[in-house]
Amino acid sequence: MQKKQEIFQKLGEKMITGSNPSTLEEDIASLGLNLHKNLSPKYIEKRYFQGRKDGYNAPEHVHIAYAIVE
Repeated sequence: MQKKQEIFQKLGEKMITGSNPSTLEEDIASLGLNLHKNLSPKYIEKRYFQGRKDGYNAPEHVHIAYAIVE
């Protein structure tokens, strides 16, 4: 986690927290939100990076969470 924070800081992005994908739904619920989607690295790769010829790939440890207020 420390290494990732350093990388993001060099890019001008401050990484202030992280989440465990297995507890993400509970973590988001504790904020008063409902987890609508939790996109896995495998899904992200297939949906957004499949067929690219430029060498870019989805980060293997990044999930994208989509939370909603109900």
